[in-house]
Amino acid sequence: MAEDRQRCLDAGMNDYLSKPYTLEQLQQRLFALFSAPVGTASRNSALSINTQVASPATKDDENHSSQLLWQTDIFQKNFKGLEEIRSEVMNVFRLQLPQAAKEIEQAWQQADEKCLTRLAHGLKSSAAQLGCMALSHSAKKLEDSTKSHDGQDVAALVSHLLQLIEQTHQVLPTQLD
Repeated sequence: MAEDRQRCLDAGMNDYLSKPYTLEQLQQRLFALFSAPVGTASRNSALSINTQVASPATKDDENHSSQLLWQTDIFQKNFKGLEEIRSEVMNVFRLQLPQAAKEIEQAWQQADEKCLTRLAHGLKSSAAQLGCMALSHSAKKLEDSTKSHDGQDVAALVSHLLQLIEQTHQVLPTQLD
């Protein structure tokens, strides 16, 4: 099992939680999220352990602009059985979005592609877990572009991602029912 964990970490995962896991183990990972600074592995790993994460959309940017910024059905599916903590997880994610935007902008201004890739990766996973698929898709495009040096306009990708972060922050609820 240690080899599986290492293989996953080497492939770019932020953390690893093997199945079956208990609610207590899951809660420990989620609570690690609350005390970790934005952009750290423990912050992002708490939100990337669900094996039911929906895949980011693969349509062109024009098409995903019409996607909902927050797809509640995905959120509810990913947090089924975790009703007692899902509001807190959502609130932490929402409150940390402005800091994530600052860190992404700073990494871009400093031309730190490695940091930009890491931040985009963490945001992609967290956003998908919470049903913020347009944000996840945009972060994935930035991550892929910085990894592959494919010649895409990284400035435009960063700008678009920052806009989506702001829009998503505005639409996410401060309280869940």
